[in-house]
Amino acid sequence: KYLGQKNEMFYTDIQKNTDNKHLQKIKTIREESDKLCKYINLIKLDIIKNSEKVDDKTAENLILNVDAISNRAESGIVNKLMLGENGNGYASKLKLDIEKYKKVVLEPISPDSLLYKNVVKILDTSDKRDETENLSWEQYIFRNKMIINSLSILTDIEKKVRMVESQAMDYLQVNVSKL
Repeated sequence: KYLGQKNEMFYTDIQKNTDNKHLQKIKTIREESDKLCKYINLIKLDIIKNSEKVDDKTAENLILNVDAISNRAESGIVNKLMLGENGNGYASKLKLDIEKYKKVVLEPISPDSLLYKNVVKILDTSDKRDETENLSWEQYIFRNKMIINSLSILTDIEKKVRMVESQAMDYLQVNVSKL
């Protein structure tokens, strides 16, 4: 929430002090950040609704009070929703959306900059290796995770998106004359 509010205030200030060409790049990053965070929130709501068998409003309240989730140690729902039966769960679309978002953010940023390297690292969705096998990002992040862990992971991704958004807007504001 804090980063979202900070970014909103920053965006309002930028609108007053930035030319249209650069404002459009910032606006696009902001819109893509909002879209990705809304999707992440939708996933969290669906996990809770399926786990707790509750309506949207109750699920929204449980997101804010995860200690009240009765099935928070359960992992079957996470595997079913995030991975799906054939790798077609929420995690595969989330990975594609993160990759798309990363391209939008990186487009106006110099590949030589520290920010560029940080964004690539922060939003890394490459496959991983655990002790015994190679795993897709989706499996590595979500396979057999308890509900409480998956909600935490999704919230962390959301924070990373907002942090990247904030840093990208700062970068564009500072480097406006170089772009």
